[in-house]
Amino acid sequence: MCRNSSIPIGTFTSQRNLHVYQSPIISLCSLISFQLYSSLFCREELIGLLARNSVVIIKGEPGCGKSTRVPQYVMEAWARDLGAANSPCRIIVTQPRRIAAASLAERVASERGESVGSTVGYNVRFNTKFSKKTGHIMYCTSGILLNRLKTDPKLSDCSHIILDEAHERDVTIDLLLILVRRALTLNPKLKVLVMSATMDAELFRDYFGDAPILNIPGFTHPVEQYFLTDEKLPSFQMCMSKIPRVLPKDVADCIKFIHKKKPEGAILCFLPGWEDITKVKDLLPPRTDMVTLCVHSRLSMAEQRKIFSKAPPGVRKVILATNIAETSITIDDVVYVIDPGIQKEERLDEQKGVVCIDYHWISKASAKQRKGRAGRCQHGECYHLYPQFHHDSFMEYSIPEILRTSLTKIVLNSKIYSNNMKAIDFLQRLITPPKKAAIESAVQELKDLELLDEHENLTPLGRTLSHFHLHPKLGKAMVNAVLFKCVTPIVDIVTLYSDESALFSNDLLDKARITDHLRKESATSDHLAMMQLFEKWLYYIESQDYRMADAMCQDLGLVQPKLFTLQKLRSVHLDYLHKGLYDVLPISDDLSDYDELVKAVLLSGVGNLLRRREWDIVKGRRRNKPALVTRHNQRATVSSSSVNAMTRKLPPDFLVYINEIILNVRKTSLIRETSTVSSLAVLFFAPGEIELHEIKSKDASSDQVLLKLGKSDIEFHCDRRHALAIKECKEAIEKYKQYYIFQLTTGNSYSVVINNAWKRVLKHLMVALKTDS
Repeated sequence: MCRNSSIPIGTFTSQRNLHVYQSPIISLCSLISFQLYSSLFCREELIGLLARNSVVIIKGEPGCGKSTRVPQYVMEAWARDLGAANSPCRIIVTQPRRIAAASLAERVASERGESVGSTVGYNVRFNTKFSKKTGHIMYCTSGILLNRLKTDPKLSDCSHIILDEAHERDVTIDLLLILVRRALTLNPKLKVLVMSATMDAELFRDYFGDAPILNIPGFTHPVEQYFLTDEKLPSFQMCMSKIPRVLPKDVADCIKFIHKKKPEGAILCFLPGWEDITKVKDLLPPRTDMVTLCVHSRLSMAEQRKIFSKAPPGVRKVILATNIAETSITIDDVVYVIDPGIQKEERLDEQKGVVCIDYHWISKASAKQRKGRAGRCQHGECYHLYPQFHHDSFMEYSIPEILRTSLTKIVLNSKIYSNNMKAIDFLQRLITPPKKAAIESAVQELKDLELLDEHENLTPLGRTLSHFHLHPKLGKAMVNAVLFKCVTPIVDIVTLYSDESALFSNDLLDKARITDHLRKESATSDHLAMMQLFEKWLYYIESQDYRMADAMCQDLGLVQPKLFTLQKLRSVHLDYLHKGLYDVLPISDDLSDYDELVKAVLLSGVGNLLRRREWDIVKGRRRNKPALVTRHNQRATVSSSSVNAMTRKLPPDFLVYINEIILNVRKTSLIRETSTVSSLAVLFFAPGEIELHEIKSKDASSDQVLLKLGKSDIEFHCDRRHALAIKECKEAIEKYKQYYIFQLTTGNSYSVVINNAWKRVLKHLMVALKTDS
């Protein structure tokens, strides 16, 4: 952070003056001994509380071993007391993330001298190893248990549910709390433990009707904390601004300082997102005595699990991680932690009804968790890249996700769990209920998507899509693809853009090269370009030409393990269609080669459009300068990585997109991937009815009218005859869609006459779209 890549300790203030270095082996033995003592001390109290209560809240300090020891003690008590009665002991332990579930299962199995799958197993997406023994422990992600509750609301085959890391308060955890509380009324034998290191225990106690709280003392070696004091440092000055951001150079300099000046030990550095991780990594020059590893949800589990491996002698391990590494996972050789104090978080813009992803300061609870990562196995040091007084201004706990995100998908899923109960009645039962206005907004959006009827009950389409693990807009695009006979390309596109995996190995540093590759596949559509690349790779894999698949990935910089994951996800999505829809229409690809139709069908689902506006606000003044805006009239910028990236002029067509990132700093939306769509495609496929309005004109002979699309600001001028024809065509397409969707989702057979008429409509639609494009 200062010159020569060094950080004089004088730029920090220390809260503790401990410089004792201890052997990692001795330290690890000390930790295990304390964990055993601490957990054993509380074991009998825990078992006694469980015998007398259905729910126990456990607040376990870092280092107490709650995630590994508590499940084992519960099972051992069953084996000792209940096993003879042939009462099954099936313990499910939820974790927020896949890497935590898998690594904890492996750790516990190792402690028991077993292999994973014997008594201890795990269940995460596309990777399952679990035991079928009468007594077993299964670690799983929160989403796995949530899905299980759709078909088994009583959790009839479970004896104990352990909700670990409950303090994270993501949407899945909050939904699990309400559903597990209901399961307790349906299944009186069920036992529930809610655990965390930094949660508001009293909040959880009250939610479960005055459940007892068990505090388990933890053990971490002393951690020396440093806070910034040098007011000249950029990181210090950034804390004085309203907008938090990571300064990669300061972070990289801190890593270099520790590596140069401090004894051996791994460095764990927390960063908000993938872009920050990449920037810091690029500022660390390759060295023979340092290895840099990354932890991010975009990476495969195999890549992320490398962090648990010991570095070779004489080599320091540096781990660049998001808040995935805050809880659940323990990296034994971490001695030094770097905490910039910033995270990326979704926040709902209530006025516009859209979710903004931006940088925010972490909470005091998160800062405590991060610090604790340094003292798990020996004395540690934590470098907070912000001043002490700034830490003191942090919130105690993070804002629960349910209060800062769109509720559209949550409301749709709640209909399955609540048996069509009113959304506001069901969601008000959450431990922290969202605002009434946010729920009403989500309900209205689902009505606009025709997934809820006027009485807020699921429509046949809504019931089908509620079982898809997708945003309902993407699910609707897939169902529409069946009607318009272009299933494969839409399923591919939905698969590619519903997963956060990074497909290119250097997607942030080599944007120009990647864009050039994409333009060779499609000059006007990122979605079609990526779909074409994916289909080429699939062809090689399915024809077992692995040499060509490897060569393709090498040439284009594609990450093949991610492609294999997407191949599995694609199969899941196709399975949704086959199981979710009745076999009324064949899953056909007859029209998949018509690019304009494929893009239009994508628009019919997602409904996200960029349009050209002939004015813009520049330095607070309105100027006659064209700009792109979203359906919310939010100014938008197309990423330089898109094939439709703006160079000297704006694209003339409308652009459809799936994902947007709203940047509060720039007061603009960043759109990473786009596809051009024609005016006719917008009129025929974009959500909303077409309205005709008269145009006041001095010319009495003028036959021009105004076509307006629904509630949007999208308008066209057209002569009356063509305007009426377009309006009638749109209404006919909508009627056919409603007819077929009803047949597909209810199993009623369709009329041959209507089917033949639909074929003629599709034929003329192809001609119109091709001509307009």
